[in-house]
Amino acid sequence: MKAFTYARATTAAEGVAAAASGARLLAGGTDLLPLMKARLLSPDHVVDISRLGEGWDAVAEAPDGGLRIGACCTLAQVAAQPRIRAEYAALAEAAASAGSPQIRNTATLGGNLCQWNRCWYFRGGIPCHLSGGDGCPAAQGDNRHHAIFRDGPCVAVHPSDPAVALLALGADVELVGPSGPRRLPLAEFLRAPRPGDPDPTQRLPGEVVAAVTLPPACASRSAYHKAMDRQAWAFALVSAAVVLQVSGGVVTEAAVVLGGVAPLPYRAAAAEDYLRGRRLTAPVAAEAAAAGLEAAQPLAGNGYKVALAAAVFVAALLACCPEVA
Repeated sequence: MKAFTYARATTAAEGVAAAASGARLLAGGTDLLPLMKARLLSPDHVVDISRLGEGWDAVAEAPDGGLRIGACCTLAQVAAQPRIRAEYAALAEAAASAGSPQIRNTATLGGNLCQWNRCWYFRGGIPCHLSGGDGCPAAQGDNRHHAIFRDGPCVAVHPSDPAVALLALGADVELVGPSGPRRLPLAEFLRAPRPGDPDPTQRLPGEVVAAVTLPPACASRSAYHKAMDRQAWAFALVSAAVVLQVSGGVVTEAAVVLGGVAPLPYRAAAAEDYLRGRRLTAPVAAEAAAAGLEAAQPLAGNGYKVALAAAVFVAALLACCPEVA
């Protein structure tokens, strides 16, 4: 990688100032350093924000009774936190499934949400829309791991496990920057990468992810399931996060988000609509999965993802209601 200078920020203000000056911020480094080694990023200056304190690496109750998770909390910390495990099980399960134990002990929640896609063409330095070239070599090439839902020129999928669960749980993202703090729903914070710009977020210049906030769980049930090639250090072939409100055996509210199937975590609105007002049974779960995947347009090499996503979604759905399974 190209030579660079290194410094450690001791306050949030120092981190924001560094980002505003064009420095790259380092927390866990599990994505930044591989990008630098591949020369997809070649910063002159790297600033370490992993030890800011000030709540950046802590989980605390939010003013509305929900939960605030500092952006520098590791995935291992998120997976093990008692209240997350009890009230936001989908997030704990998603964090626990990401990478290997070594990765989870290093990677931060904020960095995980901001990571770039893992398309082997893009990461391998082959010119494409995102790297300033023309066309998408994956669209007509080896696309086994790519999108089955797409609305843009890039068919790479969003790689984050926690993002899938957080979207289903209604999370917001707290940002700090030169113009002060602001807060965005996760659905607005994430965006599909654009030609010449692989950043999957709506961060403004100099902005830094400070925390993720979750609304009160309100006795909801949630689960996250994931299918992958290997049991460790593998990204999702497909994944599903399901959050349900159930009364008298009837689903009164549902949130369904699929991972590994689109450039962003995919909100399966048709599945949600199908579930509301129905008594959950195994056949209803299968019908909801079919509704949620009806609009899929698989590529030549990833048609298997449609059936796999349906099976993973049904498993997550039934895990929310073990009395049905």
